[in-house]
Order: sequence, then structure tokens, then C-alpha cells
Amino acid sequence: MAGSTGVNLKSFSITFGPGKTYQYKYETIVNFNEAVSYGKTVGFQLSTEFEIGEIFRAGETQLLKVQVTTASISSFSRPEVKGELVKLIKYPIYFEYTDGVIGRVYTSEVESIFCANVKKGLLSLFQLQETEGQRDEIDVAGECSAYYAVYGGRITKTKQNCQNVEIAGEYENVNKMFGVSPDNSFVTHYDTADGIIKSATGSSRHSIVINARPQLSAAVAAIQRLHYVSDAAGAAAISANNIKEALDLIYKGEAKKYREMLLPSGPEVQECTENCEKPVSILQNVKEDLTSEKLSKIVSGKAYLKLLRAFRNSGKASIEEVLTHKDSYNIVKQLIDVAAATQTPAAHEALMQLITFTDESAIDYPERFILASAYTTHPGEYLLKGMLELMKKKVPNESLRESIALGMGAVVNSFCKPYGNCLEYSTIAEYVNYVETEMKSCEEEECKLLYVRSMGNAGLAKFLPSLLNQALNSKSSTVSLTAIQVWRNLEFYDYDVTKCAVILRSSLAVVLSDPMVNNYNLFAQKGKSSAFTGYLAETSNANCTYGLYQENTKSGVMKKSAMVVNVLNKQATQPLLTFGIYADGIEALVGDAAEGEESTEATAGLSLTMMDVLLRPVEFFRGMSGLMTAVWNAPSEPVSALQGNLLLQDYSHKIHLSNGLIVDASVLGVASIDLSGKISISLWYKNSHSVITNSGALVVEGSLQIDSEELKSGIRFSTESEAFIDFQTDVDFAEMPVKMCLQMKRPPISSRY
Repeated sequence: MAGSTGVNLKSFSITFGPGKTYQYKYETIVNFNEAVSYGKTVGFQLSTEFEIGEIFRAGETQLLKVQVTTASISSFSRPEVKGELVKLIKYPIYFEYTDGVIGRVYTSEVESIFCANVKKGLLSLFQLQETEGQRDEIDVAGECSAYYAVYGGRITKTKQNCQNVEIAGEYENVNKMFGVSPDNSFVTHYDTADGIIKSATGSSRHSIVINARPQLSAAVAAIQRLHYVSDAAGAAAISANNIKEALDLIYKGEAKKYREMLLPSGPEVQECTENCEKPVSILQNVKEDLTSEKLSKIVSGKAYLKLLRAFRNSGKASIEEVLTHKDSYNIVKQLIDVAAATQTPAAHEALMQLITFTDESAIDYPERFILASAYTTHPGEYLLKGMLELMKKKVPNESLRESIALGMGAVVNSFCKPYGNCLEYSTIAEYVNYVETEMKSCEEEECKLLYVRSMGNAGLAKFLPSLLNQALNSKSSTVSLTAIQVWRNLEFYDYDVTKCAVILRSSLAVVLSDPMVNNYNLFAQKGKSSAFTGYLAETSNANCTYGLYQENTKSGVMKKSAMVVNVLNKQATQPLLTFGIYADGIEALVGDAAEGEESTEATAGLSLTMMDVLLRPVEFFRGMSGLMTAVWNAPSEPVSALQGNLLLQDYSHKIHLSNGLIVDASVLGVASIDLSGKISISLWYKNSHSVITNSGALVVEGSLQIDSEELKSGIRFSTESEAFIDFQTDVDFAEMPVKMCLQMKRPPISSRY
């Protein structure tokens, strides 16, 4: 159960002599507070007295019995308010003890997990060595590396790198900017004499800090105090051949037998039996806040998080009931956001019952599902398989087909990040093979762009040769440029980047050796460009920057304009939003086309990348007929191009305290967004005016809570903010050169927490 690492440690045995019972007093305090700036401390104190003694010995292994005789609990802030914990007294706990190491633990089948965990925390104080050095131990907190420092009769035990034995249901956002930084420490000081622990004082502290805003934090500290009282004559040892036989004799005649456990504290199986609020009941309270009109507002984010928690604790039938309820008719797309972010097989199955991908004209629900799935934080393999199946089916709607390809790439990226090289997963290998094969068979530019963009969202280094080939050999400048641009996402885990760099340099040298390419006429500036950068927000922990970029032809006609927003802190630089307007062939419409470009088809549209996920471009018009349609049908009010609630923060871990209790650490954050715009073109006055409005709200909620139905205590924290940015473009092409004005408008950003 314990192994040494590097040092051969000889253990010593605490002297639990036969026929003796040792009395101890024990108390543990649990405090909750902020991790960074300390506020009001909340928590509780649990006090007990207990007896410990040997009841059986098999060679070097003792079977020890612990019987709690008194137990009470009080509030940390109001110690005078006490309550008795009779449950702790009812059943004894037994454990194997060999040379200061605790082995298997035994308790009654009807003992609650909560009571067993508290007693395990008490037992863990008796796991002790007197030889200085480091060893691996199975502890109440899991598998730990323990270091012992010995100063005569005083021993200090420090634990590090404790890993939970059970990690089911634990996850986190692999994106560092939207992640959480946990920290923990364990230390216990012992005073020993004559082979007896006279006293022990231990403490463990655990904290979580939000990377994007370190002011948002929480910490829990557990303090343990053990004091020797006295010893007295105890019961006679049991006569048996082995420990199992001894336990059978102990529980002989009882209706319930014993159960065997390891020392690490175990999770309670919690089922909601009273005061439960079903998802359909929550729907009644939040339905007004989930309407499309409330998107990009704080109330929408709060409603989303409330329903998300309920969905994650619900089965398929309960989720289906909400999705198909009569009160859900006007908010189905927002409910799809919630169900996709739930990231459970039950929620996925419920969504597949609702959404159809075969109707060419009804793509609102499928598009929303793909968008929400692209931002999942810990997607399961069932989602990968489902989206790959959709991708292979080649759904009839071309726009939806492109969204599926881009969404699939984003899900692959989220799935693979924790593993590094994830090609060992059959679904990932199948996706890689499918995308590369399909791209090779593409003849049209749009077909190649679809798979290049999917590769970019996936970010797999495996795609580098294919992207290099497209960048170097594609006949389409758009495909070549896109292939280069998507390199930003590639994760080079085990890939030989040096080899690729050599290939790239060699290829460039060949290209530049051709005088038809490497000449002044080709590389000289053909138009005009400008760039502006600045700060949207500055704090002591992070900065938010923006960049405005514009490319024009020689005559001043716009080719591209873009706005880029990034967030930077000590952990990472996170691209938050990139949106831009692109145009081609407009010079011909104003009679200023360059030689050889008179026949270029006029096109314009909007490209969008959000949180480093490339989304499907929105085309404004293509060709003269499309332009005329845009002119006459231009809406007078802004039209939403992208709406939704996207999951940003998603952290769930179980913290195993040194006193045996388990704390549930949870952080959820949502960005509620609405990207809308309008464009008006006047052929009479020869001008145009466009406004793109990016509005959004951010809501983050976190907590540390004792994970038990029998004891409730904890701390909660939250932050919320709203903001919008207007990107305005005015163009006057009544005379040459074309006059253009780009403006960005933003109000001050304020947050509450």
C-alpha cells in the first residue's frame, strides 16, 4: 500500500499494545474564504472523542478498532451554537495497520459514506513514519507523495501531488485563458513519545483562481487537531486464524455485514429526493430571460447557467420534456445551446430526437447545435462519432454542410488538447483520413476551402503536409492564403517542425529563384493598407486589445477591413474575436478595374472567427444580380448574423480534504452574444453605409461546497458584465479616389463581482 522512492525507509509502529484502549480527543475545522483578498470566513468545527485499540493481530499486521464516543458540530462564526452528531457514534470502524501504514478499512454496510469519510480523516493521522525521507502513500486524499522530516520526537509530514483515486465526472477547460488554476498544500506536525502519538496538528489548503480574472477565487482550509488523553485496559483480543475470520466473528449475528474499503475518502451517491426542482419547473422561471431579445444580456447568461446545471443532473426524458414543452416554442434555439453544453450522452440523444439535418430549408436548429458544439469544453467520443457521420452524409444544404465541417474541426481540437497526440483514437484517425481524401478529390475552390478550414479548426499537426501542399501548389490564391492562415491553430506535439521548416525554406528558395516571381513589379505595393491598435480594457491582471485593419486597391476601393480583439494575461494570449468585411471585383463596378481584372465577379461578405474557431462566412452578395438584390432588399433595422450562449468556463473537480470530507469545486461561465449588422447601398448617391454591432454579456459563477447531503457549507463567487462594440464603415464612390471612413465605437466596460 505504500512504496518508497529513492530512500529505503524503515517504518516504526505506533504502540497499540494488546489488551489496551487509548483515548483521544479530535477536532477538525473547515473554513471557506476568498483565495486572493480575504473576506468573511465561513465554516464549521467538528469535535469528537474516540477510543482506539487492537482487537486482532496477524503477524506484523494489527486489526484496530476505532469507536467514536462523543461527536458534536458547531458553526465557525457562532461556536456557541452546537449540534450532536449521533450518527458518528453508532458504528465502529476497523482498519489494518502494518508498520505505520494503513491498509484496508472496514465498516458496517449501513454506515453512511459521510460518517465513513470523517472517520477515515481521523484514521489518516495515524499513518506515520519515524525515518526521514520521501515515500508514496495511499492517503485519505488519494495517492500522495509524502515527505517526513524528523526532529527527535517531533515529526513533520508534508504531502504533495495527491491524485484522486476516482476522477469520474471531473473536467476542465483546456484553454488556459478560460481555465482555472488550482493549488493545494498538506502539512501535519506530530509530537511522539514512547511509541505513542501525543498530539498532531495538520492543515490542508486548497484554492481555485480564475485565470482571466484572478480576483475571482475561493479557498478551503481544513485543520485537524489530535490530543492523547489516556489509556486503559481494553477488551481481550479475538481468537481467529486471519483478519477475515476475525471480522466474521465481529459481525456474527448482525443483520448487516461489513464492507471493505480503501483509505481514500469516497464520493456520496446523491439522489434528489426532496425539495427538488425539475428542469421543466426551472423553465417556467427562466423562459422570459432566454428569448432572442435578451441575448447579449446578463439575464440571459444567468438563465442559461441555471438550466445547464439542471440538465447535467437529468436524464434524456427530462431534457426532452423541456425541449418539446409548449413554453419552449420561442426559445428552442437557446435551449439547444444549453443541451449541447451539457455534454452528456443523455442530452445528446435528446437533441438528436429534436433536430433533423435532411430538410434543406430548415437549418436554424442544426446550425445552432453545430455552433454550440464547436465550443464544448470536454466533448465525448459520442459527439465526435455523430458529427463525423453527419459530415460523411453530406447533408443537402451547402451552408449547413460547411458549418458541420468547421464545427467538426473545432470539436476535434477540444477533444485532442488534453491528450496531445490523439490519433490513437479511431474516430480521430477516421476524420483525418476522410478530410485529406476528400480534399484531394476536390476540383472547385469552395470544396477545397471547406476542408482547409476544417483542418485549421482541428489544429492537428498531422495536417501540416496537406496544408503546405495547398499553400504552395493551389491554383487559387484564396485557398493558398487560407491554408497559410490556418497554421495558427496547429499543435506541434510530436511533429518534426524542423524538418517542415527545411522543406518550406527549400520550397521558397525555388520559388524566389524564378525572375518571373522575384521582381519589383510583383512585390511592389499594389494598393493601400493601414492598421490601428489600442486597448479596449486594461487591468492589473489582463489586457484586452483591439486592432483595426484595412486593405484598399490603388484607387481606394476597399478589399478587406477587419477588427481583431485579443485578451492577454500571464497564462496565455487568447484571440477573442476577429470579424472582417471582404470584397472582390468592386473596382469594375466603379469603372476602375485593373488590367486583366475587368471580368472578376463582384462579391462581398463577412468573415468571423470567435475564440479561435473559424465560423462559416456570411456572403452579402455575389455578382451584379446579387448586388441589386442587396441594394433593394437592404433591411432598415440591424439583422442578427450570429446569436447564442456559448460556454466559456467549465471546471468541475472533487477536492479531498485531509479530514476525509470532499469539497465540490465548480466554475461555469457563459458568453451571451449577438452579432448583428446592417448595410445600405445607394447607387443614386454612389455611397454605402454599414454597421456591425458586437454586443455581449459575460457571466461567471463558481463555488466550493461540501459534497454531502448530511452537511452543507461552502462559498460562492460570481462576476457579470455587458458591453458592445460598433464597427462602422462609410464609403463614398461618387468620384475617384474613393473616400472611406472606418469608425469603432465602444462604451466603458464595467463588471460586477
